[in-house]
Amino acid sequence: MNNPMEAVERAINQLVDNFIRNQWHHRVENSLRCELFCLLNASEEIPKTIHGSGLATQSIQNEWPEPRPHGARLRRGNFDLVVLRPEDGNWTMEDFRLGMNNVSLSD
Repeated sequence: MNNPMEAVERAINQLVDNFIRNQWHHRVENSLRCELFCLLNASEEIPKTIHGSGLATQSIQNEWPEPRPHGARLRRGNFDLVVLRPEDGNWTMEDFRLGMNNVSLSD
């Protein structure tokens, strides 16, 4: 299996190339995000499921909570999309529900 980060980079590059060829293909940001999700999900290098303590979930997640607030905001924001790695799966159902698991965002 190749590096999932390389698969993410290829998917992003393909999304950008598609956008350059046809800027009007997507009307709103959510449409772009859906296309990126599909490109990521089509990759054989990204595992489809990861397992935590007592649960399994898809590795590509939408609106994933940031680990902590930053700037002047008191609340955590959300990442539009994240790709969880199998080694990030040491969390409980409560951790997952609250978005508190310690995920790696890059290598």
